[in-house]
Amino acid sequence: QAIYPQPPSVWETNVSCLACMQMFGNSAISSFALFAYLGGAWAVHLSLASVDSYGTITPPQRNKAVNSLTSTQTKDPECAFKDEWGSVPLKGTQYIRPTSPMPFDSFGTGDARAGGRDNSGGLFVSKLANFAFCLIEKNSCSAWSTIFSKLSTGQMDGTGQHYDIAQATFDPESALAVFTNPNATRVIWVRDPLERLLSGFLSKCHLGDLGHCIFSPNASVQKPSFSMVLSWFYDANADTGVRNAENLDGHFRLQSRHCELYRRVREYNQIVLMDKGSYATEASCLLKRASLDWLNDHGDLDNFFHQAQNPSAAANLESEYLKRFYTPDAAKALYNIYKEDYETFKIPWPAWIETATGDWFDVPPAQALQALRENQNKAAADNDDLVSLANAAGYIH
Repeated sequence: QAIYPQPPSVWETNVSCLACMQMFGNSAISSFALFAYLGGAWAVHLSLASVDSYGTITPPQRNKAVNSLTSTQTKDPECAFKDEWGSVPLKGTQYIRPTSPMPFDSFGTGDARAGGRDNSGGLFVSKLANFAFCLIEKNSCSAWSTIFSKLSTGQMDGTGQHYDIAQATFDPESALAVFTNPNATRVIWVRDPLERLLSGFLSKCHLGDLGHCIFSPNASVQKPSFSMVLSWFYDANADTGVRNAENLDGHFRLQSRHCELYRRVREYNQIVLMDKGSYATEASCLLKRASLDWLNDHGDLDNFFHQAQNPSAAANLESEYLKRFYTPDAAKALYNIYKEDYETFKIPWPAWIETATGDWFDVPPAQALQALRENQNKAAADNDDLVSLANAAGYIH
C-alpha cells in the first residue's frame, strides 16, 4: 500500500522545474536535471508534463488516443447536462446551482478527517486539477480511489485502490479554494440506498473483510441471511427500539453523513446517481467535463471505465436480484432507515419494491462458506456490483 503523504510526483516536480526555466532561462537547466533525477525514482513509467510560456500545464502523455478526448469535452452531446438538480427526481448526472461554501476546518483532524472515517472515504480535492469529489464506500470507491491516486501521484500505470487517498491528501485551504472557484468541478456520486445496503451486506458479511459486518459478529463462521439486517436495525433491545444509520461503519452509514453532505449538497455543482445501465458513460463524461479524461486509461488504449455489452439487460438483472433479497415490507422498513439519503439527494422511490418477492431474504447462501475457505472471494469483495457479489457469495449456483 502507498504511504501518504508522498513526495511530489515527477509530474509535479518537472512542472515546477519547467516553470523555473521559463522564469530564469537556461541557467535553471542544471537544477531541472537534478530534480528530474530525484523525481524519477517514483515515476518510472510516466511521460513528463510540460508548461508553455503562459504557464499552461499539459497532462502526461500516455497515448494520443486517450488524450485527444480532452478537446471534445464540451462538444460531446452525450455528456451534456439534461436536468438541473431539484427540478426532477435524481437520474443520471444533474447540474447543481452552487452556493458559497462553509469553512472546512471541521474536516481537518481526528476520525472525521476529510469528512471520511476509519481511513476510508472523504472529500478528495485536487487544487491543481480544480476538482473535488466526495468518496463514499460502496459507491465505486475502489475505482475512483484508483483514478485519484493516479491524479495525485502521476503514476499512470498504478492499478491499486488507495481508500485513504482523500484523507491522506486533504487540505482545508485547498478545499476552500476549489469550492470558491466558479470554474471548478465538484462532484457528489451517490447510489440508491437500498441497493448500496445490499451491496455492503454481500461484500462485508460474506466476502472480503468480515470485520466490517456490523450485523453479525460471527459472519466468519456462519453466514447471515439478509433478514438479519432488518432485525439488527429494528432491535427491541436498542435504546429507542430502532437504530439509525448516522454513525455506522462507512459502508453502511448514511451517504448524507459523508463529507457533511446533509448540509453541503449545494456547495457542489454536479451530482450523479449510480446506475448499472449508464455507469461507464456517466463516469467517462464526468472526467471529460473536468478535462481529466486522460485518466480514463487502463493501459494499452483500454478505457478504465467499461460500458456493459447490454446496459439495459444488466440494469434489469440487478433489479431482479434486489426483488429476490427484499420483501416489500422489509424494503419499506429499511427505506425509512435511509430516508435521509432519499430526501437529501432527491433519489426517487425504488420502482421494484411493490413487486419484490424476498425469495432470498431469509436464506443464507449454501456456497458462501466454501468459497471463503477456498479463498475465491477476494476479487469479488472489492466489487460493488450486486450481481457479481451475489454470485460470488453463493446465491447463484
